Amino acid sequence: MDNNRSSLASPGEEAEQRLVSEEKNGHDKHIEVKYVTPDTQNGDAKIDIDLQSAFAGMGKEELMKFANDPFWVRTRWILFNLFWLIWIAMLAGAIAIIVLAPKCYAPPPREWWEQSPMYEIDIRNFKDGNEPQTGVGNIKGLTSKLDYLKDLGIKTVVVSNLLDSSEPLDVSREGSVENFKQISPKVGTLLDLKTLLEKMKALGLHLLMSFIPNHSSDKHPWFLKSINREEPYTDYYVWKKATKHDEDGNKPLPPNNWLSVTGGSAWEWNDVRKEFYLHQFEKSQPDLNFHNQAVIDSFKEIMKYWLEIGVTGFHLDKVQHLLEDKELANETIATGSAASAGAHLGHYDFFSHHRTTDLPQLADVLYQWNQIPANSSGILSVNGVRPDSRSASNATVGQLLVKPQRLHPEFNAAQLNELVTITLEESSWPTWEIIPKRIDNSKKNSFKDEVSTGLMVVAMMLPGTPVTHSGLELGLVKPTPIPWDNTTNAGFSAAEPWQPMVVDGGEMSVKAQQETANSTLNLYKTLVHLRATDSFLYGDTKSYALLNDTVFAFTRIKSGNPGYLVVFNVGEKRADVSLKTAVAGVPSEVTVSATTHDSAAPKSKLNADAVPLEPYSAFVLNFVPEG
Repeated sequence: MDNNRSSLASPGEEAEQRLVSEEKNGHDKHIEVKYVTPDTQNGDAKIDIDLQSAFAGMGKEELMKFANDPFWVRTRWILFNLFWLIWIAMLAGAIAIIVLAPKCYAPPPREWWEQSPMYEIDIRNFKDGNEPQTGVGNIKGLTSKLDYLKDLGIKTVVVSNLLDSSEPLDVSREGSVENFKQISPKVGTLLDLKTLLEKMKALGLHLLMSFIPNHSSDKHPWFLKSINREEPYTDYYVWKKATKHDEDGNKPLPPNNWLSVTGGSAWEWNDVRKEFYLHQFEKSQPDLNFHNQAVIDSFKEIMKYWLEIGVTGFHLDKVQHLLEDKELANETIATGSAASAGAHLGHYDFFSHHRTTDLPQLADVLYQWNQIPANSSGILSVNGVRPDSRSASNATVGQLLVKPQRLHPEFNAAQLNELVTITLEESSWPTWEIIPKRIDNSKKNSFKDEVSTGLMVVAMMLPGTPVTHSGLELGLVKPTPIPWDNTTNAGFSAAEPWQPMVVDGGEMSVKAQQETANSTLNLYKTLVHLRATDSFLYGDTKSYALLNDTVFAFTRIKSGNPGYLVVFNVGEKRADVSLKTAVAGVPSEVTVSATTHDSAAPKSKLNADAVPLEPYSAFVLNFVPEG
């Protein structure tokens, strides 16, 4: 017993462990010996001995025996094949998900003519750059103001009245061109135009040359040769022999009841040729014959010429008049929605004009012309053909189809909503130029200036390309020489302007508005910036007429981008509207992005449950869409 105790720890100390190992039959035997503190009463010690075994695995001989066993061989092959089958199935599933899942393509980028408004300039009204000055705007004057156009944020500049004409300066005589390949000396030279185009290109601006192909001046060499039946110009214009005379048998009478847009018969007798010629506008503006392919080809050559000079494309005005019925059948009286209130026999709107406007064959003419700028990376813009018209239904007639949308001068929100809805049903990317509808021939019809500004906000924010004439960005609704500053003649010219100025500088001038934060000019620039964002370039649109048709509203929403709400009070009284209740997805609070009224500043917050709208005011509000 003493010997045994001498090999153990003395009583009262902590337990000691000793591990004894013995290897036997490929196994390790572990013997764990524990000394337990002796009982303090009798001095006895307690020893626990625990025998543990640890598995050491099979030996090589045992493994080889199982490795070659047919059962395990088959099992391994089954598991191996099953693994690869599962892997291939997973790969095929992943590929199927990628291929069959709905595509989330990024929308194609908008073209440059879609990214900004079309800014229309009558070259005579923009800036006089002559030395000495003459009171008429010209190419040098436009060149001097290119930084202004760049600052507006526009890309497309449409310039009219560039082509040669010896007619007096008269708005009613626009289109009296004597040479379609020559710049009018009144506005500059070909060198002036080349300089302008070079500087515009450097600034990322594009120039569309605007002209009216329907007619020429009666002083054009083509017409003079046509009168004398000189080939190939004999049939360059629309001629008709007299088939009837007055009661005395002396005076030849027009061949049908067609009327001129400017009043009176559309036919004029020529004593030299002894025939009538057609003029749908002024007598000095004979209609060209576009049933003659040679005339169509002549304008192809005209376009090629100016494209080589450097213009980016063309804006063709009044194209709905290009063709007329070959049989010269009488027009019918307008009925239904086509009828104009107050129109009487002899008034242009008394007839339907199905024989003289928008004939189906027009599509082919415009299609041929459209190929010319398209082959030079340019565009063709046409005014007078809608996407749903008879002539545009079966052909690509131009990248931009411009036809103003007409509203009653005293419209309500429901009428505006209907116009917007119909226009967007006809085209997903229309052009917008909302103008007042003529309701009779004696009353002068126009929108109030505040209404025109509100409509500008609407047009700028809708899907499509807005069309704005120069001066509208200043709040100037009527065409007028641009007031640049407070100097003589508002900085337009040192000489007497060719056309009376609507305003003579003051707070309406460019300089004054540039220095005023809430000016119409700065509003215009804000709108141009906003419409270049994804919400307006690609967003969905939903429109509303609210508060008994006094408030027009629409949303522009694209997933992953801020939502926008445009509201326009078309009435003469203040309106408080709950946009959260009336418009789906609008939260309790909205933020002002732009406004025509100083009742709320940009970036200020508004309670969407009660938004105050002053008479004729418009707001662009942004928000985080709900739902």
